[in-house]
Amino acid sequence: MARALRSIPRLLCVPLACLFAVATTLGAQTTGGYGSLARRATARSITLTRPVDGRLTAADPTFADGSHFQVWKFSASAGDDIAIALSSPEFDAFLMIVAASGASEQPLQMAMADSATRVAQLAFRIPADGEYLIVANTLAAQATGRYRLTLRGIRDACAAGGPCSVPGTTGGITRISALSPATAKPIALGATENGELTTNDLQLGDSSRFNVWRYDGRAGERLVIDQASKEFDSYLMLARPSATGPALFRENDDAPWTLTSPAGENSQIAVELPETGAYLIIATSYRPNTTGRYQLTLRSMEAACAAGGPCEPTPPPVRRTFFSTILETPSPTIALGDTIWARLGARDRSVGDGTRFKAYRFSGRANDEIAIFLDAQSPDATRFDPFLHLLKLEGDSLGVVATDDDGGGQRNSLITARLPVSGEYFIVANGLTVADTGNFSVAVMRLADACRTRRVCTLGGDLRRSAPEVAVRAAPAQPIAMGGSVTGQFDPGSSRFADGKPFAVWRYTARAGERAVITNRSDEFDAYLMVYAIRGDSTIELARDDDGAGGLHAQIAIEFASAGEYLLVPGSYVANAQGTYRLSLESMDAACAAGGPCAPGETAAATARLLPALRSRAAELPARGTLRGSLTASTPKLERGGRFQTSRFRGRAGERIVITMASTDFDAYLHLAQIRGAGLRVVGDDDDSGSGTDARLVATLPANAEYLVVASALDGSDSTGVGAFTIQRAACDDACAAYRDVPGMRSEAVFQAARLSTLRRVTANGTAAGSLDASADTLMDGSPFHAYAIDLRPGQSLRATLKSSDFDAYVVLLRVDRDRLVLVGTDDDGAGGTDAKLELAMERAGRYVVLVTAFGREAAGQYALELQAVPASGTLRP
Repeated sequence: MARALRSIPRLLCVPLACLFAVATTLGAQTTGGYGSLARRATARSITLTRPVDGRLTAADPTFADGSHFQVWKFSASAGDDIAIALSSPEFDAFLMIVAASGASEQPLQMAMADSATRVAQLAFRIPADGEYLIVANTLAAQATGRYRLTLRGIRDACAAGGPCSVPGTTGGITRISALSPATAKPIALGATENGELTTNDLQLGDSSRFNVWRYDGRAGERLVIDQASKEFDSYLMLARPSATGPALFRENDDAPWTLTSPAGENSQIAVELPETGAYLIIATSYRPNTTGRYQLTLRSMEAACAAGGPCEPTPPPVRRTFFSTILETPSPTIALGDTIWARLGARDRSVGDGTRFKAYRFSGRANDEIAIFLDAQSPDATRFDPFLHLLKLEGDSLGVVATDDDGGGQRNSLITARLPVSGEYFIVANGLTVADTGNFSVAVMRLADACRTRRVCTLGGDLRRSAPEVAVRAAPAQPIAMGGSVTGQFDPGSSRFADGKPFAVWRYTARAGERAVITNRSDEFDAYLMVYAIRGDSTIELARDDDGAGGLHAQIAIEFASAGEYLLVPGSYVANAQGTYRLSLESMDAACAAGGPCAPGETAAATARLLPALRSRAAELPARGTLRGSLTASTPKLERGGRFQTSRFRGRAGERIVITMASTDFDAYLHLAQIRGAGLRVVGDDDDSGSGTDARLVATLPANAEYLVVASALDGSDSTGVGAFTIQRAACDDACAAYRDVPGMRSEAVFQAARLSTLRRVTANGTAAGSLDASADTLMDGSPFHAYAIDLRPGQSLRATLKSSDFDAYVVLLRVDRDRLVLVGTDDDGAGGTDAKLELAMERAGRYVVLVTAFGREAAGQYALELQAVPASGTLRP
């Protein structure tokens, strides 16, 4: 069970949600739940405002996951707002509050340490008079060490830096929109009033005290408002009337410095009033909880100008309560293509309404079209409502480019924008309300890449309307049986995606490991095909295809990794298509016997593309040595490809080979296929796995048969697709030793089954041991696997070593990209013998998945996984 999902039983953990959870290996040592174990333990007393120091040791009791804990008790009254903080320099803190009486096993509230501050913190409103238990706990099993625990009232906690309110409550925070002109003190034009901020005054969302003054103004009236203080750094706001209450209109921190008025830490607003009505002048301080005396002066702009002050309204300045705070906060950088995983917590800085934020600097170029995704992640995906801002750095201030709340679908945020100028931007991950904190990811990419990977293709795109998963799940589904063929019709009344493309939904209940070939054919439009898995409330795309069946027909060969419901979605490649389609579902054995796909990921189109090569003259490719060739202007071309030459060899089932193609004249491309009478079975292909633009293809041969090697140019043009090349074949045991990064023949699609698996947890410098057996999940090619989640930083070098004396080890590294997994690298025998070792430098930060699997489908047995990660400047140990 994922540690961050402690309150959710394992059987209720949706695998896709668990993908992003912090997981641990459970080693049950004590029976009972959190509540009963906490009440059973010896509890020491803790009082308000007085921190206590403790130490977790191996002698302390443990929960079922093996984590040690200690218990502290206190008494409180109903309605008390408290804040609890647990910090440790020696372990990752986990904090819970539990009712001292009753039978509930679930904590009243819990929190894990913020990754930046290493402090676990919660704010809680006491529901009833009585005693309560604070549980000082660790995130990892068996961790021990020193800690400090603090219990405060919410006001004292706010004065110490937060939190200032209990999530879901307003606490002592006052919104500007709630202020009433009737209760504000009046100020007249030309007057100077004395005021004082005290601890009895109301507080804004950033905990600053404030006074409210009212001025009844006329539309077009020009005013200058000054706030001066020798006792604190003043801050001034002006709110205008609106239908829902006063709304912030102008604000200022430090007035312009002039010879007649050295501003220092005084504030000034020069403004032309837009409408007639009662305006609120809010006199406050720059820093929270500041008190002291001040003077407030209201003058006409004409009088201020005559005295050397401003003669024109000043532009709306940046908001201290939002944008200035961002400028003052150290912000990491994010680049195009990056995804950052982080947590918005109570220790993050807040803006004027009390909401927390994290900001990231981004360098953009004028007219770049980008998409920014801000997504809540497990375990907070269902309760955390993020808010996204794109801001432009303009001198020493910030300007708004775009903001968004729910454009990313559900509660997630999405901004698509064409950048107005080249320069520095800020991407700000914010909570919608003061209660919105939690785990999130922020990704920034080119709009073209977002179209390809996230299906956001236009400026102003909105996943609430455009996500295919949403439309597919909402559409009616009809049943289809294995071996069946159904006919459908697309007309103006058909279900359509946001881009106008029609689709239909057919439902199939599959067995675990069942292999199928799905084909969508139409003689009236360009057919398209998608396959989705239903897992609880999630609809997960597994595969999509356009022309896999040849011509304009679509085809997907797939292995259903687990038993359950799947959706087969025939559609059209172009919008507004009309006409009939025929969808067929057949077993892979039947399809293979009829000359169709014989393995997951294989398509009839890929086979058909190589059929011209089958009919060409082929040289014999020796097991050792070099075969030389040349592509000329008269050499035939592959369909939609470059010129090619072929060679053949006889291979054995299970034989592992590497084929290398090199050329200094063109970009080399390799295909390998098994010859089956007048047809072919594609085994693999490769473009650039060799040196530079050379190709290197590693494969395990599926049968005793003759094999066709197609050596071609990637580019079919007359100028770049000609020249000399060499091709070599060797046993993988010999040839693979020369390459530490030899890729496997499995495609990225094979590994997508890991999205449906609950991840195990391992640190970036840790070890794990396990056993692959009949209970293990299987990849789309039927191989058993275990999946481990790790978090990596950009520039880190990672070494993953997988050893087993029971099976041929195979290790895979994948990067989590929202709801899909992107293949980063694989290795088979890099550690010698049949052990695997993968070494890579990380280009992007984020969550990664290490797959432990076997080279063969029937393998089983024990394994040991070791990970080592070092910074870019570090060195992996031998």
